[in-house]
Amino acid sequence: AGGAPARVALFTSRGCKHCRRAKTLLEEKAIAYRDISVELMNQEAKGASTAGAASLLSQVQAYTGRRTVPQVFIGGECIGGADELVQLSETGQLGAVLRA
Repeated sequence: AGGAPARVALFTSRGCKHCRRAKTLLEEKAIAYRDISVELMNQEAKGASTAGAASLLSQVQAYTGRRTVPQVFIGGECIGGADELVQLSETGQLGAVLRA
C-alpha cells in the first residue's frame, strides 16, 4: 500500500444499508477506501449537532446533484452511489475506472 492515499472515498451515513453494500463490495475486492461519515465530520467541526451533518451532506449534494448516500468518489470524481459501484463491478469496468 506504500502509504498512498485511497483513490476511493465514500460519503456515508450511519445505519445506511446502501452504504454498507458499497463498503462490503470494496472490502471483498480488497480496494482501499476512505469512509467519510457525514455525522462524524460534523461532530468534529460543530459539536454534536445534527444540523451540522445536514449541512455537510447538503454541500456534497450541491456538488454532485445527488440527494442520497452513499456517494462514491473515485479519483475525485463522483461515480454515483452503491448501485453504480455494483454495476461497474459486475460489468468489469471497476478496475479500469480505478486505474484511470
